Amino acid sequence: MYKLIILVLWLSGLATAAPGLARMDISQPDPARLADVLQVCPESLQKADIRDVLRADTRQAFSPLGAATLAHGIGSSPIWLKIPVSNPTPHPIPRVLVLGVTWTDALEAYVVADTPLEANAIHSFSSAGDLRPFDPTTLKPPDVFLELSLPPGESTIYLRIQGPDPQTLPIALLTPEDAQKRHVTNHYAYGALYGFLLALMAFNLVLYAGLLDRYHVLYALYMAAFTLLNMSYTGHGFMWLWPQNILWQQWAPAVLMVAFAATGLLLALNFLEIRRLAPRVFRYTTLALIIVPACLAGLIAVDARTWGLRLSLVADVAYGVAMLGLSVLALRAALPHARYFLVAVVFGSTGAIITALAVWGLLPFKTLTYRAVDLGMMLEAILLAIAVSARIWDMRARHDRAERLALLDPLTSLFNRRAFYDRSAPDENRRTETRQYAIVMLDIDHFKQFNDDWGHQIGDEVLIRVGQALQAAVRQADVAARWGGEEFILFLRDTDLHHASHLADRLHAAIGKLRIPHEGEELAITVSMGIAQGNHDEGDMDDTIARADKALYQAKANGRNQVMLAA
Repeated sequence: MYKLIILVLWLSGLATAAPGLARMDISQPDPARLADVLQVCPESLQKADIRDVLRADTRQAFSPLGAATLAHGIGSSPIWLKIPVSNPTPHPIPRVLVLGVTWTDALEAYVVADTPLEANAIHSFSSAGDLRPFDPTTLKPPDVFLELSLPPGESTIYLRIQGPDPQTLPIALLTPEDAQKRHVTNHYAYGALYGFLLALMAFNLVLYAGLLDRYHVLYALYMAAFTLLNMSYTGHGFMWLWPQNILWQQWAPAVLMVAFAATGLLLALNFLEIRRLAPRVFRYTTLALIIVPACLAGLIAVDARTWGLRLSLVADVAYGVAMLGLSVLALRAALPHARYFLVAVVFGSTGAIITALAVWGLLPFKTLTYRAVDLGMMLEAILLAIAVSARIWDMRARHDRAERLALLDPLTSLFNRRAFYDRSAPDENRRTETRQYAIVMLDIDHFKQFNDDWGHQIGDEVLIRVGQALQAAVRQADVAARWGGEEFILFLRDTDLHHASHLADRLHAAIGKLRIPHEGEELAITVSMGIAQGNHDEGDMDDTIARADKALYQAKANGRNQVMLAA
């Protein structure tokens, strides 16, 4: 009889009350409907328990959230969420309350019956958070799973969220099967991401071992910082690396966000050669790399986690802007590989900025905005790999160019004396090569007169034209070099004295036909030449050169403009 009276009074109350409260029918779960029923109530300065919240609910303290994502930014006071549900079946239905981030200090979920016979009866309770060691039953990175049992009839889920971290949480109420599918999908997605990043780190460390270029170590550190940062705010680090270290779990996102920004800027400063291109920018950036970590260390010392998170998010946004600025600066300085770096950091920095603003609550918190940094970093990593290749090719080209210039005479582009000895060594790969060779020494007659009477510009032109004639006369296997001053030398591979003499005669005639125009005149060039036969198995090449040089001076003594064979 007593229960019947309560039921009649409850039904009469429904008839006279305001329009009924919208509830989510959990027998046919529709995740989209959660936004229609989700309500929010900030906690007062004094910690409230579930009984306090139930009393506040009777005074209509909750207001519609209007979305399935809580977005209250950093340093918010504890929040209570309310989800009215109905179970039209005669049996309890298991459901999983899924929160899409793991960085919250404490989560408490209550299921309270709303039937007249069991008013305010707590049917189930579940809790999670990173104020205790890692709990595999509730933390399913990157989500938190709170398993609930929803009784028949109408009930309400109350969720308390506490922590100085960003109170930006996507919420879903799923069947256990759908929750498990979500967990498996995330498991494979993050496995692919971490595998990709670890492969890039290993690749750059291998490159460093071969090239000893510190850029590759900085790139590996940059990828490592991002990987650890991602693991810290998705909960994978708590699960795999520091499951018992509660203090580090609370500070890891802030510390690793600053580490990520710092390693990224160090990478940019080195890769883009900012010290050389813009010394003042380099000094200011280096100073910021000292000040920001020092400020964070001070905040850690006084346990000001809210301000530490704010500082790290500001540093993350500033990092993205700075990376773009440094790339543009290097591009304007015409650094060859800067364009690849710029395109790469556009993706990475934009993703980092979008995610930071979404976590802060300044942008809508959606899957795309939350994981923008993951997508951006993957694209950045691919493009930076192209930039690495471009940089390696650029370095190799510069090295080859420097090496080539070190072997060439800058005026005539012939080999210099050092290169002559290197190139005239026996070629063991040539099967047809004999051990004999010929040396031709050549000296421009009266060269001093060209400089004294017509100027050094004419003298340089004479040297260039003679060098071109020598280069045109020799075979690919031969070596033409400027020996010094107005003297030149030819190494004729597999050549006896007879054939060397014929080549020297043709060269002598070709040079004799050269004319240098000057102020209406045509200046003629003549040369004296000495030839000597040598053999790699008989004596030193310097002896052969000395004999050819002696023949050259004999030709000059005989009146110049002639070819002389060594005795």
